Amino acid sequence: MDRPSPATYTFRVLSWDTGRLAILPRHSAAVKEVDVLRLHVPPEDKPDGPPYWDVTSARLIAMLRPILPIISRTGARLVVDATGDPPATEYQLAFLISRT
Repeated sequence: MDRPSPATYTFRVLSWDTGRLAILPRHSAAVKEVDVLRLHVPPEDKPDGPPYWDVTSARLIAMLRPILPIISRTGARLVVDATGDPPATEYQLAFLISRT
C-alpha cells in the first residue's frame, strides 16, 4: 500500500498470509527485514498489479489481524484510510457489509 497521503483503499479479503520481507526504507541506504501481512484480494478489487496488498506497517498489521476473519468470512469490503507519511502514517479502518 503505497499511495500519496491521504489515500483510501477499498477491497475484499479472500485470504491472507504472514511472513518476512526485505524492504529498502525511503530514507535509508540499508535493507531492513520486516513482518509482512499479504492480503489476497479479488482481481477486480485491485486492477493494477498482482491481486494482493502487502502490508508492512506494524501498526496497520496489529489493527487488521483481529478483524480479518470477519472480513473474509462475510465478504465485507474493507476500507483503509491512510494519512501521513511512513513511518508516522495513521490509519482508520471500516468495513462495509452488503445486505444482498
